[in-house]
Amino acid sequence: MAANAVAFVAALPPGAPEPTALHFDVEPHQIWTVATMNATANDYLTMLDNVHAQLAGSGLAFYVDIPFHYDNKAILVGTTTQMLHQWVLAAVDGVTVMDYRDTATHIVNQGQTIVTDAATAGKSVVIGLMTTAASPTSTTFFEEGPVALETAMALTTSTFEASATWTGFAVENYTGYVALMHDFFPAFGVIQAQPACKSLSLP
Repeated sequence: MAANAVAFVAALPPGAPEPTALHFDVEPHQIWTVATMNATANDYLTMLDNVHAQLAGSGLAFYVDIPFHYDNKAILVGTTTQMLHQWVLAAVDGVTVMDYRDTATHIVNQGQTIVTDAATAGKSVVIGLMTTAASPTSTTFFEEGPVALETAMALTTSTFEASATWTGFAVENYTGYVALMHDFFPAFGVIQAQPACKSLSLP
């Protein structure tokens, strides 16, 4: 995929709009066990390094999604142990934290370590929120609606805006986000086809 992205950019005619990044959502925690976590995480980090190397010189940045709980997964690589989010930050240009909770307090508490460490590493960080139906319901604003979502975003912003590399929010599903907003605010707009990017960055 990385090679295809590089080839696509290289083939664009002069003056054509160019993509700026490649964004992966690869979730090794979905398949590891306690016994296999370290080995699986190492394989994942090797993949990140390989992709980043393939993108070198292409002008494409490399971003990935990570869950908030990577800040408590200690991973041994060679002879060094760090939390998994720190290894990921070292391998990519930026991360979107899947910080799926429905209150600002939980969002900030779960995302704080990664936001802080991203700033230290000079890597961009986005906070990802969920707006579609999900279980448990505490992971999504689907029930609370857009007013609660906007309120939580404002409170979260008041904490994270001091970070030099925090760049805002993303929603897990664009179509679900627009549907949620439209259900509460019919004037919000017509639901459009979901773009190729799964996330919508919000100011």
